Amino acid sequence: DAASYGNMGDQAIAYAISLFLKTEFPDFEYIEVSENELLCNFREIKEGVSPHDIICLSGGGNMGDMYPRYEALRRKIIRNFPENRIFIFPQTIDYSVDNYGKHELERSIKIYNAHTSLFIFAREKKSVSVMRGIYKNVYLAPDMAFYLKGKIIPENTERGSAVGVCLRNDRESTLTREEQAMLMEQAEKVGGEVLELSTIGQLTHVCQTDRFEALRNKLKEFSQCKLIITDRLHGMAFSILLCIPCIIIDNLNQKLSGVLETVENYVYNVRIIDKKEFELIPNIFHQIRNAGYNQREMHDMYDGLIQEIRTLVN
Repeated sequence: DAASYGNMGDQAIAYAISLFLKTEFPDFEYIEVSENELLCNFREIKEGVSPHDIICLSGGGNMGDMYPRYEALRRKIIRNFPENRIFIFPQTIDYSVDNYGKHELERSIKIYNAHTSLFIFAREKKSVSVMRGIYKNVYLAPDMAFYLKGKIIPENTERGSAVGVCLRNDRESTLTREEQAMLMEQAEKVGGEVLELSTIGQLTHVCQTDRFEALRNKLKEFSQCKLIITDRLHGMAFSILLCIPCIIIDNLNQKLSGVLETVENYVYNVRIIDKKEFELIPNIFHQIRNAGYNQREMHDMYDGLIQEIRTLVN
């Protein structure tokens, strides 16, 4: 169910999963099917799947009722392939507490727990805790985007002198227009041109063959900066892939702080702030600008995921 839309964070996850499976499990044949292909040709695709095939579902932040299309597709796959082993790559879970959210959660619990070989990976501790309270076979693993460190553009790519601001404009944002304006004002005080960045690419539809180039272009955009200020999870991820200092503001379901916690032993130049600290942004930049990151390969973070999958497929 790989992403086929223009969100480059989700495209980074799709590319990382593909690279991860091909690299770490070379004895298996990898076949990618996009979410659009599944929605349009589900019956034909189902007929071509053997009970011995292993199904891998995308990671990200769409497990819940905020993005019902993706949860509905995931349920459909789980329900229609009861004999296959299914892995859900690292996800954030987030259901609203209203009647609709409770109803949707109950539907997912019923379908997920009816499957005897479903294995779910969560990308932060909060999601692990929630999932283990309702689902079986739940494990912790990092967001897949970090697997791409050094694999799209070199880690030593020269940084620019701009300050990048990459903010949400959807319901996951916690910032008012006034607070966004305050952030822009503080970004200007850091010094250098202020660039308004986005994790959305130029293409509205991204197929497998376009993905690498689209991601490289997006990372080149971010590489113009000496500092990234963002409330987007993959705005933070792109800054880490490029070794650019980053100041983050949490989003509605705290997935930035949760995911940052899973990589904090590797990354020292990312700082989370709350709204009361906006005026400290120029000072914080000077504190973290040369902090760098742990020289241990970030690839090491995935050892647990690799081992868990190897154990489960054997």
